[in-house]
Amino acid sequence: MAKALDFRGPKLTHDIDVDRHLRACPSESTTQGVFFRYIRDSIEADFGASPRLLAGLETADWMAFRKYPMRDFIRLSVNAARIAHTGEALSEGLRRLGWLAFQSFSTTMAGRVVLFAFGERLENMISALPKAYAVSVPGAVIETEELGPRRYRITMKNLYNFVDAYHLGVLEGAILAMGFQPTITVRAGDRLCDAIFEGGW
Repeated sequence: MAKALDFRGPKLTHDIDVDRHLRACPSESTTQGVFFRYIRDSIEADFGASPRLLAGLETADWMAFRKYPMRDFIRLSVNAARIAHTGEALSEGLRRLGWLAFQSFSTTMAGRVVLFAFGERLENMISALPKAYAVSVPGAVIETEELGPRRYRITMKNLYNFVDAYHLGVLEGAILAMGFQPTITVRAGDRLCDAIFEGGW
């Protein structure tokens, strides 16, 4: 699990209303099977197979680059966070699951093509975020703005799976995987699925 990453920042402690997120998520919203599989495999490697992990899901087997319902990914993420991070707030558990996303996407051929098309520096990967999210979460809107050396503003919209926790972890996980410490703040957008991130490494 992503617990091996050496993150030194403060933990998240805010509450999350899972039912509210499920209600807000459109039925047509999807994400790729690779993210489902990586969470399942990581949990089972550390904690063994558990019916709790798959509770409420339509299927328990996913093809890497086929699209599956985002509502199922929300359920899987919550189940996994509660299994793997029982002593933490749900927001912190979801954030730590987000750390896995870069690892799972960057190990696929398509992921490497998208993320590293212009080089393997973090600045290159920040530039690739709009394309990476377009591939991973159809309908997501990502805008990036450079604020200074190693500092960015990233606006995310239409991300229904805990944008202020899971997707904070996605950004942090990429920075951690490259050997840096992330310092990112989150500001809520006008909707539950929107947020603005500022910071860098």
